[in-house]
Amino acid sequence: MRFAHAIYEAGLNAQYECSSGIGNSSVDFKIINVPGWLVELTSFRISAAVKEHTVTKGNISEYLSITGDNSNAPEVRDIIKSQEAICRKVSDSCNFKEKGNPIKFPEIKENSYHMLLIDMRSFNAGMSDLYDYWNIAYGSTSLINYNHGIYCRNWCTPDGKTSLIKGLFDDLHPDNRSQYIRDKIHVLGFVHEKHYAEQELINNIYFLYNPKFFKSKMDIIKIFPCAKNELLHLCANLNGKPNS
Repeated sequence: MRFAHAIYEAGLNAQYECSSGIGNSSVDFKIINVPGWLVELTSFRISAAVKEHTVTKGNISEYLSITGDNSNAPEVRDIIKSQEAICRKVSDSCNFKEKGNPIKFPEIKENSYHMLLIDMRSFNAGMSDLYDYWNIAYGSTSLINYNHGIYCRNWCTPDGKTSLIKGLFDDLHPDNRSQYIRDKIHVLGFVHEKHYAEQELINNIYFLYNPKFFKSKMDIIKIFPCAKNELLHLCANLNGKPNS
């Protein structure tokens, strides 16, 4: 309902639970202005990683995200969990090794664009920022030379090997379902509401764009109904580093 109200506030017209023409699947919203948008919403519950690092004493809960060697911090585990949740929205496979069949989003058509909007309130005990979203979408390889790489995140395997997290828009992402993200999704939107105030949702979405479809911000502004001047600081900077 919050996103439906945001669509109304933006002066857009939309259909709810609209058939996408892919089997029996549907998307949450079809914005029927020109250009049109298919928008699917997703969120994930508090992860086991966060629960493991939360200690409750009486009415007070304390969250500690520090881990030892050869283990992954809750933030890192939640990045991977977020990627899995996103991939489940575009494929009927529950196994990252299997690409599966596409759901929700049809093949790209002229004047029709696709967005996945992710509710991040449960991410890492309620703590998330642009750099978490950047890791999910583009991966740490795009942050190596940004601010000395302090926002890079490594995934540690049980045998102690580590590698930089790869983003869903990266052709080398290990989840085979992510191919549908790269081929069919124009925008990944991330939102973390805190106060549920008027205009809060639409003004606090971080829009991270698929580099396969966009080469400059002007390309985005032409077709994206929410890419107004006051929101451009939330957009991904397509020259290779995020704007905060």
